[in-house]
Amino acid sequence: MGSRIDYTVLLDLVTQEYERAGTVSGPERRVGAQISLPQAVEEIAQSLTDIRRIVGRNVDEFQWGATQLTEVALEMTSVLFSSGATPVEWRRWAGLTSLGYCLTAQRLYCAQFAALAGEWELLARLDRSPINSWDVGSVVFWSLIGGEAPQEPEYRDDPFDMAWQILRQSVSRREHEKTAVALKEVAEYWIGDSEGRWEMYHPGEPPNFEQVINAVAALARHQGFVPINLSPAQLRFLDAGLALGGPAPLVSGTVTIAERP
Repeated sequence: MGSRIDYTVLLDLVTQEYERAGTVSGPERRVGAQISLPQAVEEIAQSLTDIRRIVGRNVDEFQWGATQLTEVALEMTSVLFSSGATPVEWRRWAGLTSLGYCLTAQRLYCAQFAALAGEWELLARLDRSPINSWDVGSVVFWSLIGGEAPQEPEYRDDPFDMAWQILRQSVSRREHEKTAVALKEVAEYWIGDSEGRWEMYHPGEPPNFEQVINAVAALARHQGFVPINLSPAQLRFLDAGLALGGPAPLVSGTVTIAERP
């Protein structure tokens, strides 16, 4: 069954994963990531040292420690993905990020990173009560995992919001051609809006991929979606969600969490 997830278990898991982290051979997914990798790894090592020193055995600091470990896992997810690590490597860190968000009661982010990591058991156990979000993509994502609907955002009459509305229906219905069209539309919007920034690695700005649409793409992939007629740029933009492969899940093999009420 594994260990019950808490701060100390998360600290052990993050430390173990850090100690066996290897070099990345690429190719880069975001330009400049491999040059930044050694410094990022050094900074993460220092963060882990600081967390152990400050928290120690003081249970009153465990929540703070869990927040800091979540940030460490998120940064490692970002730098490894950007540098060209395999899905097995970077998705393990995405799984640790999802556990961290679970511990810090950030259900939406926990769910999104669980989808990105392939932590489907963790996703199945999450509380589905409404989230406090007006973001169109997040509302659609929450709906796709069976979450109770929050107050609906106002959808604009433009291709971007229309694409999100299509995804809300097509992913769960496995209407893959419609899903492909909608994913292309959302990807093209962000690619155009970023003016090329999306292709660059930005230190300290994790996760260096568009989190929500990639989480939706991961849900679609889990439902059998295979990319159809996406351009090379669109595929790279959605790689965090659509790439095949990943590690064995942490839940429930390595750790367990409380059951949903």
